[in-house]
Amino acid sequence: MKTRLFYTLTTIDPIIVSQSSASTNNHQGLDYIPGSALLGLVASRLYSELTETQTWELFHNGEVQFSSAYPVVEQQLSLPIPASWHVAKGEAMTVNDRINPMLQNQALDFTRDENIQYKQCRQGYVTANGAVAVVKQGVVTKTALDRHTGSVKEGSLFSYSFLDAQQTFMGWIDCVSADDKSAIETVLAGTHRLGRSRGSEFGRVSIECIDAPQWPTAQPAQNRLVLWCLSDCQCLNSIGLPTYSPQLNDLVTGASGNLNTSQSFIRTTTVSRFNQKRQGFDSEQALIAKGSVLVFDGVTITDEQLVLLTTNGIGLNRQQGLGWVMVNPAWASQESLTTDVLFSPIKCQYAPEQKSSTAVQTPLMAWVERQQHLQHSAINNVKKAKLAFSGLMSDLQAARAYNHIADSYEFGPSSSQWRRIADVLRHNSDEVTWKPALFDSKHGICKTDGDDFGWGITWDNGQGFVDFAGQFNAHIALMTVSEMRELLEMLCRYDISQSYGVKQASIELNIPLVSKEHIA
Repeated sequence: MKTRLFYTLTTIDPIIVSQSSASTNNHQGLDYIPGSALLGLVASRLYSELTETQTWELFHNGEVQFSSAYPVVEQQLSLPIPASWHVAKGEAMTVNDRINPMLQNQALDFTRDENIQYKQCRQGYVTANGAVAVVKQGVVTKTALDRHTGSVKEGSLFSYSFLDAQQTFMGWIDCVSADDKSAIETVLAGTHRLGRSRGSEFGRVSIECIDAPQWPTAQPAQNRLVLWCLSDCQCLNSIGLPTYSPQLNDLVTGASGNLNTSQSFIRTTTVSRFNQKRQGFDSEQALIAKGSVLVFDGVTITDEQLVLLTTNGIGLNRQQGLGWVMVNPAWASQESLTTDVLFSPIKCQYAPEQKSSTAVQTPLMAWVERQQHLQHSAINNVKKAKLAFSGLMSDLQAARAYNHIADSYEFGPSSSQWRRIADVLRHNSDEVTWKPALFDSKHGICKTDGDDFGWGITWDNGQGFVDFAGQFNAHIALMTVSEMRELLEMLCRYDISQSYGVKQASIELNIPLVSKEHIA
């Protein structure tokens, strides 16, 4: 009988997990940890110790399944948002980091309002009580070096998208026996490196095995079956060809049911995985993308077959994390998503690592603790700087909308003005010294007189008229010098007085822009 091993994965460093292993200029990153990455991690430690038969059973025949790891929110596992959920165009998908209750589930017998244009929810993760996961990502640009000269190699500039540090994901591994579970658990727990650029500043993760949470059970089918794809699925039809529209007997032997194409929402993708052993790509996989919803009518299926769907999944290559589905989730019977429980919750009870109070304090340990403290301080400085930077961008957007300034015009303090402020902080770390240099009404850098399209920009923020210099002063009122330097580094790097600079900052720093429809 199968036994399931659950784990949490916390990113110590940023990690790079790309959609494709091809050597292209800009690598599109994933916002989750794929099962194939965990499969490779375990295989790299166990493969040489096992026989050929054992390696086939553990890593190749699909009996042992490595699920993808998705974000943890409020100690619950979040799952891909179903593709059948739609929201009226112009409305937000989330409200206060929770799913908008006005979303419509169009996998039901739903009649569209002819006067409303709907937009499909195509990305993101949601918990059972509607909390939406925010996966923090970033972009880094690097270049290769010429091994002969040691200088930058010409034509070798490339960018990586990465997952930020200090984020927690959860996944599971289905094992055939207790011995397999014990062997995998032994090599899985601990600190490892995942993804690309593991030899540089990326890749460190901490994996902790946890107690088994309560797992959703299959709900009985009544002439209708809804399959929610929680991971990508590779399906074949009755004659063995890849298909994006399988019938139920293609997924479960002995069951019958017809795919309702009008109520199903199927998104597709293709993947070519690189085989390290053969130093080449495997055959291309045609996949039904995670989040897709398959609806079957005229269903005839037994309780045992329902359990197989829930525990084993569907399709091929389940050892790579493919084929994970949920059967008849609670939201599948709701037209408007207004209830508190969208599906059976998967709670992730884990305790953060506690430091031992009896540890011997050596000079080395003292140095390590100082370095950790500095690292945490640097992370907090960046977080506070990004928060202030986001506020300044929102203020400029609101001012543009209020004053009817086209995006093609420069609006706000220029990069040279921000560099002047950075130069003041470079030579003055005392707040008493540098603040008057900024906000002195006669000689300060941020004076409003005669600068109607810079520091003197005025607009109504809903509580009265404000100017940009005053808003900037309010944003930095409680910031330390270290936090200010991080903020000014961003302001000098991105020219937010230009629309292209705002868009570039929004993409690279993962800061959502406030749409014009939501600016009062």
